[in-house]
Amino acid sequence: MRFRVTLNHNNALVEDVFYTVPTTEEIQKAEKIVIDLCNERITEVYKESGQEIPRIIKDCLNNEIEKMCATETAYYFLVLKEIAELTQEEGYPIKTLGNLSGSIISYLLGITEYEPLSVGV
Repeated sequence: MRFRVTLNHNNALVEDVFYTVPTTEEIQKAEKIVIDLCNERITEVYKESGQEIPRIIKDCLNNEIEKMCATETAYYFLVLKEIAELTQEEGYPIKTLGNLSGSIISYLLGITEYEPLSVGV
């Protein structure tokens, strides 16, 4: 998936947002992509040489993945990931607010630089 910034056509207002609800197949594909990306990145971020990833981190990620699948929000994580990548490419700072910004999934996908497990792990 890749967004493209375009000019305002057909007199659409800035407030107009055109959105299609993801299909079941798209949601399932997004879940697999998010899970694969997180499992790949968690090793890079949290595994120290010769040691296992701490259990608390694995548990936190697994809990968030379960919630993500139950609420069908994987697709939105991928949209936010792409927005974050485009924003970073253009040199703009990223400011995240809300529940997704404090999640380990958002951190592992690069949506936020805030590492939610930095305190007390």
